[in-house]
Amino acid sequence: MTEREICGSFRRAENQKQQIQILTELTCKSKYQIIGILLRNGEKVPKSIENQLFKRLDALDAQIFECEMEYKEIVTALTGENRRKEDGNRIQRHGRTEQEQQGRS
Repeated sequence: MTEREICGSFRRAENQKQQIQILTELTCKSKYQIIGILLRNGEKVPKSIENQLFKRLDALDAQIFECEMEYKEIVTALTGENRRKEDGNRIQRHGRTEQEQQGRS
């Protein structure tokens, strides 16, 4: 189905909101791809659909923010200042132990 056919089908539909779902099934495209085609071709999408998309973007933005915060916490835990000191001390202790072992041999 071409973009022109998608737009024509959408324009002729009595229930345009429902037609988007029908078009996703007919074309094997996502709802977002269908909406993108419609907007790119100058079709007016119902305000309720636009509002749903903006709400979804807000939800995704919040999830991304939470994931970024968790990511930063994990990185800090693995490479943070305290960790470096501990690794450094462990390395130093390990080095002394090796030297002591060599001196005793």
